[in-house]
Amino acid sequence: MNKLLILIFFLLNCSYGFCQWEPVFHREGSPSFKELFFFNQDTGFIITYNSLINTYDGGNNWEEQFMDNVYFQFADVVSDSSAVICCNYEFDSLFVTTNRGVTWIKYPTNLESFIPISDIDYISLHKSVAITDDAPIYVFHGNYPFGTLSSFSMIEATGMTSVITMVNEDTGYVCGEIIGWDNIGTVYKTTNGGYSWFSNDDMYGPTYFMQFTDPNTGFGWGYDGFCSTTNGGLNWSFHEINIGIDYKYRYEGIQYFINNLSGFLFVSDILFDDSSLRSLAKTNDGGLNWYRTDFSLSDFDFGYQDIYCFNDDTCFILTTNTIYKSENASAPDLTINILNKNLESLHLFPNPATTILHLQLALKENNYTIQTFNLVGELM
Repeated sequence: MNKLLILIFFLLNCSYGFCQWEPVFHREGSPSFKELFFFNQDTGFIITYNSLINTYDGGNNWEEQFMDNVYFQFADVVSDSSAVICCNYEFDSLFVTTNRGVTWIKYPTNLESFIPISDIDYISLHKSVAITDDAPIYVFHGNYPFGTLSSFSMIEATGMTSVITMVNEDTGYVCGEIIGWDNIGTVYKTTNGGYSWFSNDDMYGPTYFMQFTDPNTGFGWGYDGFCSTTNGGLNWSFHEINIGIDYKYRYEGIQYFINNLSGFLFVSDILFDDSSLRSLAKTNDGGLNWYRTDFSLSDFDFGYQDIYCFNDDTCFILTTNTIYKSENASAPDLTINILNKNLESLHLFPNPATTILHLQLALKENNYTIQTFNLVGELM
């Protein structure tokens, strides 16, 4: 067994393209940013309570447009050209675009203002499903995007609902701090467009956040941490987020999965010296294994609102008042300092995303084997 003194420096230099996250839009004051959406890899928008912030060049430049007599809460992109911003109860209106945000048309909501919606998902411009804080689920459809209330279905449970997501016209999910009348599931499912819902004891999983990448594969964060399903939410498995940090407390964060395997997750840790550490973790195998990316934002940034990715490398992070963009979001954090540890092997995964890697080995008289692999796993 060799005793190694290993100092590995992951050198970041903006001139070489290694800076991971760059602010592309920032402003002081309110209103804070809420959600981030893209129609395609060029055109997207952000909503605040009373403004839209648009990009037409892949998120490199953004322009803010303030609007009078609005109070935006939710938004959805329903096609590559159409989106809805909902629900402006105070002024009884919502806004619709069918040309990727070039123009927005105002419509009446046709919704009673007393309905306290906590989340809404638009299946199309003509149908939406909404949840309230205390579990009723409403189904709307009509000639306008919000339409008229055609029916509603009550989950047979009590508690707080957090998120609704419709995978397609028929299949959708609700999660939250829900106590069923005959089960302890935290997830409810519909297979008929939201008109009826079911759950069981095995559907114990996410409570705070949930995302599905197809009708069978979903991810979330619940009482017991990160979880996933591969059978349409009927069973959920919890997975440890091991990114090499010893922590006293860990808090859930926003997550974003690009597909069934590749995803990002914000992790906020309170360490044993009571300091805090924020990390952006990356998985390439559906959440079974994670590593810590080279993620660092300003100390003045707080309130992470959203994350959106075109692919493994090009991603955006939305804080309360700043938009960050990265062209190398998956790059691992390789600043490792291991002193006087007895190691038989040290495996860096993934391979360093840089051309500069320094190794200092303590005992030069020993023989060491260093192996590197290319991006498809072939030994170099």
